Amino acid sequence: MSSDVEAETLLSSAPTLPRALFIRLCWRLLPILWLGYVLNIVDRTNLGYAALQMTDDLHLSQRAFGLASGIFFCAYAALQIPSNHALPTVGATRILSACMIGWGACSAATSLVGGETSLLALRFALGLAEAGFYPGVLYYLTRWFPEAVSSEALALFSTAASVGSFVSSAGSGALMTAMDGVGGVRGWRWLLLLQGLPSVLLGLLAPLALTDSPERAAWLERGERAALLAALRRGDEAAAPDAAPPPPPPLGIALRATCVRPTSWAFALQYVGVSSVTNIGRFFLPTLLKGVFPYWTPRKIGLLFAIPAALNVALAPPLASWADRDRDRRRRAAWGLCGGAAAMLLVAGATLVAAGSALGVGGAAATVGLVSAAVLAAQCAIPLFWSQHNAVTPRALVGTSIALVNSVGNLGGFVGPVILGALHDTKSAASLCAPAPSGCTAQWGGGVLALGAALALLTAATRVVPGLAAAPRQQK
Repeated sequence: MSSDVEAETLLSSAPTLPRALFIRLCWRLLPILWLGYVLNIVDRTNLGYAALQMTDDLHLSQRAFGLASGIFFCAYAALQIPSNHALPTVGATRILSACMIGWGACSAATSLVGGETSLLALRFALGLAEAGFYPGVLYYLTRWFPEAVSSEALALFSTAASVGSFVSSAGSGALMTAMDGVGGVRGWRWLLLLQGLPSVLLGLLAPLALTDSPERAAWLERGERAALLAALRRGDEAAAPDAAPPPPPPLGIALRATCVRPTSWAFALQYVGVSSVTNIGRFFLPTLLKGVFPYWTPRKIGLLFAIPAALNVALAPPLASWADRDRDRRRRAAWGLCGGAAAMLLVAGATLVAAGSALGVGGAAATVGLVSAAVLAAQCAIPLFWSQHNAVTPRALVGTSIALVNSVGNLGGFVGPVILGALHDTKSAASLCAPAPSGCTAQWGGGVLALGAALALLTAATRVVPGLAAAPRQQK
């Protein structure tokens, strides 16, 4: 069969992209990106477990730790837009590889910190190094997976966040406990060093596995490449059937065009809520669990917190596949899960206050479960959220808009931990945490309750923005 006949057969076998070709793309592109995201989450969040020893060793207050956790996101937001805009011209493989090498080196170097200043500096550097990876992958995937199957591809990639959380939860505590005192070095220093180095190695290997675009993919057959490019163009009604992807507009023009779109800011505000929920869970749940169960080892705490991560790996891909089959439901599911995550956090905060004042350890433990459910809801929403964003955004602005939404949205990763840490320190820990550990839960409860209310209102307000519920780009 000739290549032209193969292309015609592939195009006629499915309305968008042949399933076999979709599976091949997933196996060829997603493993290296997926593993990179796993390591990304581990290197970003292992500070929450290192804090079980680090805060005492370095004499850090909860306010200082919250600032160290959150300052990462200020740097993270700074470079995303220029990095994503440069990705088509510089090349995805170069940018993504450089990100992996950079954040691995910064994470490993954090094992050498001696106080608050050096910790803040390295966490800021870590944010700069990671800035281009996640939005870069989201943009990169739009160049390989048509909109009609984008939710499933994004969900498969996004499970790496849960696996990373699982690895960080189940492995960090155990590694820190096992290595504590080896060579006269504290366990948290070994933890940061040993979990940072694999990212450097993966960054060196990434150029061997990734290809910048379908046009350059020598591993695709001619018919497969034709079918893929045609399926990608179907999602853009403005594109000519055989037209090459247009070059991105200059950065200033693209940024201005993105900023004047109300939907850009609506998506960004929604993502503030999602980011706050997930990062409060990642950074503060281990400390909360330690307050509720003071005699538990870091290993036990990590294993308990791994439960929502495992559930997300099982639930997110089927949900996304269902959403791709029914686009209107996908939009409703994305909004509903984003709002549900914020509302669940509000409920958890109210329960947490009650636990601190009346229900004791049992109530506090139930609260931990509710906060975990909020994190799970937010994580399931993320691939649906990005798929809808990409569907209603003009193709020429997708890369810039992804970076803007992710930059602004991830400020919630700064605001949430910083506010929660500051609220925890507003009263004397000695007076509230004695004589029972449940007293500590009241401190956390007030902050979580306030943030939950704000996130629920924020999510509800953004749903009235015109164009947010617009249909995806029509297909040819």
